[in-house]
Amino acid sequence: MISPPLPFRKKVAYAVSFLSVLALFFLLNLIPFRYLHTAAAFFTTIILRVYPKARKRIEDNIAFALPELQGSDREIFFKKNIQNSIRTFIEIFHTWKMKKKSFRDRYISIDSFDSIILLKKRRQGIVAVQGHFGNWEIALTYYTHNGIPLTYSAKHLRNPYVDRFIAWLRKGYGGTIVYLKQPLRLMKDLKRGHVIGLAADQDAGKNGIFVNFFNKKASTYAGPAALSYLGNVDLVLVTCIFQGAGKYQIQYKSVHDRFSNGQYQGYDEAVYDITNKWAMTLEQEVRKNPDQYLWLHRRWKTRP
Repeated sequence: MISPPLPFRKKVAYAVSFLSVLALFFLLNLIPFRYLHTAAAFFTTIILRVYPKARKRIEDNIAFALPELQGSDREIFFKKNIQNSIRTFIEIFHTWKMKKKSFRDRYISIDSFDSIILLKKRRQGIVAVQGHFGNWEIALTYYTHNGIPLTYSAKHLRNPYVDRFIAWLRKGYGGTIVYLKQPLRLMKDLKRGHVIGLAADQDAGKNGIFVNFFNKKASTYAGPAALSYLGNVDLVLVTCIFQGAGKYQIQYKSVHDRFSNGQYQGYDEAVYDITNKWAMTLEQEVRKNPDQYLWLHRRWKTRP
């Protein structure tokens, strides 16, 4: 389907935004990757002044999710969380470097190389679900650059110029991008033995599945569980945790084994249970490094 032409004023506005993003790209690439966390501290000070809503949204979320944080501990957590979120965002502008083996070897490690060997030997695909935790953008880079076929889902941006630029940056990940609302393409690649990467912990609206997430019902996308059940493949949780000085460690947690699909009475029961299991596993991992979760997003926006 061909999109209608943009009005002139909107085209100019998008072009100005794109040039700003391009300028930011060149500016941030002057900073070595290992120092981006320090740069994020500088941007944190600015964000706190110009975007006070950020503080309120995070505070509202952690008030019920992490009630044990009080007083000065909450203030320290808040600043660390904003800094981690900003660092993750600006690291996107360095993802083109992921094509270089020397860069990956320096900054990305894995908790167990056994998962790489396992994925290479298996003939079935696998669903790798992620949360907005650590750096979800580069979490699967290590796999695809070790010869494992990867397909991951992404969302088009409203600005077409920025959208194409971000798509170019993501080529550094390797693998294949499939944009939202193309479930048949995801299933096709799953059947071909690909790892299907999905960052699926955002609010799913009224059509989502409501499962507990940090002491509160959260509308959650059914996609990962549906692909796992209908495709008869395993589902794992993949996280990419910041270790300091630009370094990340990828962790691989088994959530659902395809051989247990026979225990379910039907699709609805299976999808609910698998969704609940990966949400619980994600919560367990976030509790280990809570300041690295994106508390800024409106995870609990839709109510049952």
